[in-house]
Amino acid sequence: MKFALSIPDNWKPKFLRADMNAVNTFQQDLKAKGKKRISVNLSRQRTFVASMRMDELKTAIMIAEDKLRPRRELLYEYYHQALKDGHIIGEYEKAINKVVGSPFAVFKTGTDDIDEVATALLQTQWFEDYRTYFEEARFWGHSLVQFLDLVPSTKKGVSLEFNEIDLIEREHVRPEDGLIVMHPSHETGIPFRDDKFRKPLRLIEFGKKDNLGILMVAATERIWKNAVRTDWARHSEKFAMPMLAVKAATSDPKELDVLQKMCEEFGNNLWMILDPEDEVDLKEPTFKDSYQIYKEKALFCNDEISKAFTWQTGTSDEKAFVGSSEVHERVLDAYVEARKRKQTYHINDILFPFLIEHGYPLAERQFRYIVMDESDPDQEEAEDQDKKDPKGSGGGRAKKSAPRRGGARRSPTDLLK
Repeated sequence: MKFALSIPDNWKPKFLRADMNAVNTFQQDLKAKGKKRISVNLSRQRTFVASMRMDELKTAIMIAEDKLRPRRELLYEYYHQALKDGHIIGEYEKAINKVVGSPFAVFKTGTDDIDEVATALLQTQWFEDYRTYFEEARFWGHSLVQFLDLVPSTKKGVSLEFNEIDLIEREHVRPEDGLIVMHPSHETGIPFRDDKFRKPLRLIEFGKKDNLGILMVAATERIWKNAVRTDWARHSEKFAMPMLAVKAATSDPKELDVLQKMCEEFGNNLWMILDPEDEVDLKEPTFKDSYQIYKEKALFCNDEISKAFTWQTGTSDEKAFVGSSEVHERVLDAYVEARKRKQTYHINDILFPFLIEHGYPLAERQFRYIVMDESDPDQEEAEDQDKKDPKGSGGGRAKKSAPRRGGARRSPTDLLK
């Protein structure tokens, strides 16, 4: 009889370990063949399927927060499952697109003058992807992106430009250790914070290394919401339809079997043939609106998700009062402005120096989101006065508008002309 001894990878000498071989192969390809795209070297394999149970989610969070050996693969699977809920998808997309869809421009530092050449260089798909990944990091936690090769450009200001970026799959990134692993089971990988790898691979990271993201809240509420809907379905199955009760005037097993078959077919055929001594009664539920118990719990879960994502609930659900809706809209606007401000700091402090190193003419330039012009309060007051006194002297004041603080004097469509 033969016995096969299985030795864990982390007990083997380094030169025999699969994770070390994968890293060495990547380094050799990077040095000899110039293969820099990390994503093609990753072994994509979903190793977990979340059962969406609260106790298992708590275990996944504990594993992700472990101080000695943190692992996020199981937690990320819960995040993937959470994003299969319609309400979560809607709030997730709204929170991101409200920011990324806002107009922007590149200004000469310290002025309100738009640099149209520099702005045109950023009106690209990769830059929209970059800002999207930045916003997604708030939900997923730490994220890592790679800029791919520079390609010839036909735009003014540069001869080479980026046209694509990759988001390194989060299951393969260990932010606490600063490693990119070729397979989620590996113990070591590429040290992406080491300049020997960070610069040639053109890597930029978003978020703090211990940030797990707010999809953790969404995953929790999704589990509660699933439980509520399951209970609701069971309640509907038992009590929503009338119950058929048959009083049989026999104890003969054969006759009872015939009655049982007739009862089973009653829902499909809607007719029965009975013995004159048999009695049939339909028992209908007498209580009403019992579904409200489950509905309110599900709506509460939705509200908790909306508050975590965009600080309010009124822009995702219908509100009875106009004043209430306006308050929620103002809260959403405050959220969007806060995210724009945070993203602006990152782009000016991190991305622009990186792009300058790669030949982009962004020295003495600043990225800003454009705040569209709004009416001058004095002008609005004058227009109201003109409505009250259309024959008054002066015939009204000239219409004008004033840019808000930090705003630009040109519309985003002007930049495309």
